[in-house]
Amino acid sequence: MVILSATLAVDTFFTVGGLLAVYVSMKSQPTTVKESFKAVPMHYLHRYIRLTPAYAIVILVVGSGLIKYMTDGPMLGILDASIESCAQKWWSALLYIQNYLGSRDQCILQSWYLSIDFQLFLLTPFILIPLKRCPKYVLPSMAVLVVIGIAIPFYLGYSKNLAGIGPGMASPGYDDYYNHTHTRFAPYIVGMILGYYMCKMKKDQKILKFNRVKLSFFWIILLGGLLFCIFDGAKFTKDESNKWLDGFYLGFNRTLWSVIVSFIILLCCTGNGGVINLFLSHPVFEVVSKLTYSMYLIHYIFILTVTASTRNVMHFTNFMTLYQFCAYFSIVLIISVLFSLLFEIPMLTIEKIIFPRNEKKV
Repeated sequence: MVILSATLAVDTFFTVGGLLAVYVSMKSQPTTVKESFKAVPMHYLHRYIRLTPAYAIVILVVGSGLIKYMTDGPMLGILDASIESCAQKWWSALLYIQNYLGSRDQCILQSWYLSIDFQLFLLTPFILIPLKRCPKYVLPSMAVLVVIGIAIPFYLGYSKNLAGIGPGMASPGYDDYYNHTHTRFAPYIVGMILGYYMCKMKKDQKILKFNRVKLSFFWIILLGGLLFCIFDGAKFTKDESNKWLDGFYLGFNRTLWSVIVSFIILLCCTGNGGVINLFLSHPVFEVVSKLTYSMYLIHYIFILTVTASTRNVMHFTNFMTLYQFCAYFSIVLIISVLFSLLFEIPMLTIEKIIFPRNEKKV
């Protein structure tokens, strides 16, 4: 179940994305509504330039067929589907809309996340601008959005018996649920709500302090909740069909995970994280965090090229799986350093020169 539920990590990213969108905006200098809306196009442009150049290079390498020259072996044919998809759908990938134009033949398979993230980012200003001025009315509306974000996947799970268990494309609900914005936005809104309250607490200088008993109780509940979300899908591994269970799992599991992660972030940021906060705040993660986007873009292509060069049958063992993970991670990390230096950082530097940042944001 740990492997099957690994896709919950994606909802952590959605939560953090929503959190940062609000937190960064709330810390910026106040502007009028008119100025805020005028800044929206530049807000979008910055985001597009941040994501697209390195992404476009990967699309070019795959769509042009250059990827075939990076490996050699009897299984080169497994690259053909990726090459064809990018040759035909490169434009939809660069417009970040391909998650709605066919689930199984996307260019750069894992880029469905970029599409959802960018689409949510496009909608963010229309929540942020009113949130900064009348939170009393906007926060309840955001709570309603979370409920809607629960109701939509609940309906899909109930009406179509979609359990939603499986790694990525292996999930029974992949085509109807997994990579669509309208079914995955709830954790993003949860993160936005967290971002607002964290910024407000910092502004009001509120301090959260708990005695050791209460804090231990909170952590037991939160860590137990994470384990519940991970193993909750075990019931779907049996050959039993229950549309109510399908609906509740699809509707609530990812959002509950997001809420629990939000509380963990809150505890860590308010000095109540203990050993967990010490681990998550370790300086080594600062270094790796600079490379995560490049690693995200190239890791799947690297795995494909290695698989294409395979000449012997590989037998599954736990040790071999661990060995492959460590090897893939280490090599992709090294390649990501070069990729980031060549394609990601230079474009970010050029963008800062052309569009100098100021403190006024949406």
